[in-house]
Amino acid sequence: MRPCFKIPLLTTIILIVFPSMPLFAAECEPIAHLVSIEGNIEYKAAGSESWQPARLEQNLCNGDTLRSDRESRAAVRMVNDTLLRIDRGTAIIFTNVVKKDRSLLDLLKGAVHFISRVPRSLEIKTPYV
Repeated sequence: MRPCFKIPLLTTIILIVFPSMPLFAAECEPIAHLVSIEGNIEYKAAGSESWQPARLEQNLCNGDTLRSDRESRAAVRMVNDTLLRIDRGTAIIFTNVVKKDRSLLDLLKGAVHFISRVPRSLEIKTPYV
């Protein structure tokens, strides 16, 4: 009897030829990252329905949603060097954050403090205004 090595050999060849091919999910271009977390902060990736615990230095992409519970806060640095201080009970979608032009955020609830050393154009959608 000859052992069958075709399947393992084929799998090995595919992994060697296509090492950078994502197996489960495509990577997105980071537009922000978490620089501070106090308490429970969760994020939902664009196109996902499930919330995941956020971690320090985690990258965020356009379309991602970040939320804090009633006892939590976070700070996010965007690619345009704007710092966002996200207060308790806040939910925000990073709709279209860009480095040079006008960025767009969707503030679903809560409060955010924006800090920028350079004048930037920023559009914020809220359910109230």
